[in-house]
Amino acid sequence: MLADMMCVIHQGKTLQQGEPEQVLYQPNNTNIARQVDVRNISTAELVVDEEKLKLKWHGVLLDVKHTTGFSIGQMIHWTIAPAKILLHQRVRPSRGEHENPIKGVIKDLITLKGITTVLFTVEHTKDELMQMDVPEHVAMRNELAIGETIAVSILSEAIHLMHE
Repeated sequence: MLADMMCVIHQGKTLQQGEPEQVLYQPNNTNIARQVDVRNISTAELVVDEEKLKLKWHGVLLDVKHTTGFSIGQMIHWTIAPAKILLHQRVRPSRGEHENPIKGVIKDLITLKGITTVLFTVEHTKDELMQMDVPEHVAMRNELAIGETIAVSILSEAIHLMHE
């Protein structure tokens, strides 16, 4: 993250180069995403709903901001950074609950240096795991525990679409 430029090379071929933030958070395809250890890689169909482009993912329609280079009806890969998934507070609802809300069941919690990584399975799927990072005090205040159901929002501007 201290570099000005970054280059991902796999089997002697340059896959992508650019600023670290671009390569790490906006990989060109799933191969690059896996090379730089991107989390939350999934597949969805690009559809039109109420004249807006959306991702149809496990029966849920997700608003998405950036769709250039993709066609309606196309199956695409997408990713979102763990820090861009927002936990809904149990005690008081927030405005964020209206942006791409989904539910899931916590499978694992790992806290390191003040950040709690939450691994959860997405509702209506058997085993699709998502990773979310929250400050440790947020995890404690919301009494997060393995087996608990949580609600989150997937920020539409943070969804990154990729080719395979």
